[in-house]
Amino acid sequence: MIELLIDLIAARLSYRPVPVKLLETLAMLFDCDSVFQREHKNKPYNYSLDKTLGTRVLSTPPAASSMFSFYKRNNSYGWLCQIINRFVLKDGINNLRKQFEDRKRFTALEYHALLLPFANCMNCLIKTRYLQLFGKEIIQALDYIENLSAEDHPITRRDLNSLIDVRQGDLTVEQTDVIVVCSSSKTLCENVFKSGGNSIKVSYEAELKKNPTAPIITVTANGHVAAKTIYFLPWQPDADLIKFCDSVKTFVSNAMEKAASESYQSIAIPAIGCGLHGCSISLVARTFVKEVHRQLFKYPMSVSFISLIQQASEIKPISMTIAKGTLEIQLADITTQKVDVIIGSSSSQILKRAIINAAGDDVQMAYAKEHENNPNSLILSVPSGQLPCKRIFFVKWEPNTDEEALQQSIVDLIWNVIQNAISHKFTSIAFPSIGCGQSSCSKQVIVKTMVREIKNQLKMRNLPLTVKLSIAPDQLEIYDEFCKQVLSIEADLSTSISHELPSTWIQSTENKVRVIVSINTNEYKSIVTNFDQAMKGKYTQVIQIERIQNERWYMQYLAHCRDFRKRLKIDTEKRLYHGCPEKAADLIIGDCFNRSFAGVNGTVYGFGVYFSSNATYSHTYAIPNTKGERFMFVSRVLVGHTVLGNSSMKTRPIGYDSTTDGNHIFVTYHDAQAFAEYLITYK
Repeated sequence: MIELLIDLIAARLSYRPVPVKLLETLAMLFDCDSVFQREHKNKPYNYSLDKTLGTRVLSTPPAASSMFSFYKRNNSYGWLCQIINRFVLKDGINNLRKQFEDRKRFTALEYHALLLPFANCMNCLIKTRYLQLFGKEIIQALDYIENLSAEDHPITRRDLNSLIDVRQGDLTVEQTDVIVVCSSSKTLCENVFKSGGNSIKVSYEAELKKNPTAPIITVTANGHVAAKTIYFLPWQPDADLIKFCDSVKTFVSNAMEKAASESYQSIAIPAIGCGLHGCSISLVARTFVKEVHRQLFKYPMSVSFISLIQQASEIKPISMTIAKGTLEIQLADITTQKVDVIIGSSSSQILKRAIINAAGDDVQMAYAKEHENNPNSLILSVPSGQLPCKRIFFVKWEPNTDEEALQQSIVDLIWNVIQNAISHKFTSIAFPSIGCGQSSCSKQVIVKTMVREIKNQLKMRNLPLTVKLSIAPDQLEIYDEFCKQVLSIEADLSTSISHELPSTWIQSTENKVRVIVSINTNEYKSIVTNFDQAMKGKYTQVIQIERIQNERWYMQYLAHCRDFRKRLKIDTEKRLYHGCPEKAADLIIGDCFNRSFAGVNGTVYGFGVYFSSNATYSHTYAIPNTKGERFMFVSRVLVGHTVLGNSSMKTRPIGYDSTTDGNHIFVTYHDAQAFAEYLITYK
């Protein structure tokens, strides 16, 4: 039942394509003459709803004249059948399916309007009639549906965001149907009166004199500014944050309601409160965007959020909280950032030179030495020299004109940086706008991918980590694009990774990540049996088997699993072995198979992390400790599309996920592409 409710929420939030199976299932529940209703209307229900419905088909609808004869008018549920009549009777489901499969792509608003009756019906039906069938735990899921608000619609936002434009500009040149002017702002009024000429000022003053208490004064532009109409609305800030936010919401809702009543399709609204009042631009922007999202459900139109053009020195940072972390964007030189680590690109000569010149000669020598010693390393870590940060990471990254490859390279870059920062116990990072300078690759793809992946990382890791995006002061257009992405409330942030910890995991009050597997369990016997078959004659004793319960790593791995299955349409997961010394095993358990282990087990088939289905091969790398004990991981590995590797491959070729010897060896190039399930200690 929970799964059905999740699908219901998905439908209400406009998944594409809308799940027709869900609609058919709901029809079975709601159709008063269905097999399900006839069999269960007077029975207690104490077994699987999913299993029961799985064998049912939608019954033949009754004739229109008798369709509600089953229910008397005063029956509590007669109204329910009437509400859903359009869906379950007269081939309603088939007609609905045809609509969704039509060439026309419905907007989120149309989907929402069409599916809302289902949400209302399901909510009432279960609460008033079927509660005893599904148990009290269903209340929590139902309350979630009942209390859904515009802010809780992650899928719908994907469409609504396309209707919102957040940028710097001048209201008087906005080619929208309406521009909104805050009549309490001397700066905004003077700008409009100056651009529009004396006629606009005279018209405004005349209308104000007629009705001084009017919430909105409307003035026709008559070609004096780019828009058709000007709305003058009063607004005053408030020291109380709740009242402040409410006043912004009222300003936005009044303007949009007025525009909708006059059949306008586009509107430009100023960033009120971000200037002389000294109000937080982050608070104004977030409040504005949320309220616009809410209004768009009622009044679909194109909305522009215009911040007056300012000098770079006047523009304040924008920040938002994500889980325990913070994402901040600001116009500033990356070398001035007072954070634990700043990020440079070893492949960008301009950025690298700017950082090294500001850091001083010692850093230049340290970089040259690191590059000489580790020419293939993805990240070169050097001291900060004269900079206010603690460390500098130079990341190997190359721009790419292929959008899919570009996106993946950005995802890999963000992951590797954050993983290494955590390994160094850093809590703050500053990224530059990598790739947004002289490269020919898509700036929009870079910006959107960077913001989305940083949001994902902060949400999934749930650590008190501050990530700053430091945009050069001469890159105002890039800054605006980053602001738009940061302030947009996208599905990527709100959609949590659906993960379920393995049933074998044991909860520990000390949050242990290494749990000894009991020798009496089937879990232990299965691992030992496979190991014994693979290692005949190569070992004398299994000392212990430990289960690795690193939840953060496991969540990251599951995210990759979902991505691989969605992209490849097949399951490419393998269980492979990885042998290593004891010290390396300890590091892997705490910090995963990160790229610092690349090349440790050879580079013949590529410069990555090596795994094998042949335990005797991995055994050769399990160097014994002083007690003669060896260590080998049993790992879950996503091999994806694999290709024959060679020693010149520093990363996987475009279009492939791993390299191989064509037999038992697989080489991965992403930290979360493998998860160590068990560590076998043996002699």
